Amino acid sequence: MKAIEGTAGGARVTPERVERLELENAELRKRLDTARDRTRQILDRVRFLRQQHEGAAT
Repeated sequence: MKAIEGTAGGARVTPERVERLELENAELRKRLDTARDRTRQILDRVRFLRQQHEGAAT
């Protein structure tokens, strides 16, 4: 915070802005977790389909 306060835009750092940024950060983390879960599900499906394809080819 002290480094930010020393910059030209430091006057804009308010408790409300910090709170808003923390809320936004929490929302972004939630979205990232959701995307990570969906990616894992897709990878699991691809692995399953690959196994099915390999099993049918032999």
